[in-house]
Amino acid sequence: MQRTLRIFAVVVGVVGLALAVVVLVDDPPGTWYTALGWTAMAALLLASPAVLLLFAAMLGEVLALPGKLRALPDVGPERARQLAGLAREAKGRDQPVRLRTLPRDVWRVGRLALAVRDDIPWFGVVTAVFRVPMLILVTVAIVAGLFQVFVLPWAVLLALWVRPG
Repeated sequence: MQRTLRIFAVVVGVVGLALAVVVLVDDPPGTWYTALGWTAMAALLLASPAVLLLFAAMLGEVLALPGKLRALPDVGPERARQLAGLAREAKGRDQPVRLRTLPRDVWRVGRLALAVRDDIPWFGVVTAVFRVPMLILVTVAIVAGLFQVFVLPWAVLLALWVRPG
């Protein structure tokens, strides 16, 4: 998936650059504000490939995470023992979870999660990849990339063909 995403991002980027060059050659900017408009158009055309390449790199880090975790011989088992102790403690209670013990348990699990994040510097990549805003941004970038590859070239060619003069 990572390789396919990178290839798609490169294709979208090449098409975006080609479209920008076609527009630039056909109608070179004459003033600073038309140059600014052309620059904004080029930035919009290259935004989705940039997002897709970033997501592909982050996905590669996530896929490499199991190997990196296996390379941590001491940290992983220690944190697993702590988490197992918390689970045993929670299961060992005869009564259901009470409101007075809940804050302490949440605090201990939160401290353990922060310790894992500090022990594993790649943890931030995992949380960034699977956040809803990032997934929405990638979905929008994929849809924009498909539009850019399959619709925009035809629209630009049609506009150049129909344009008077």
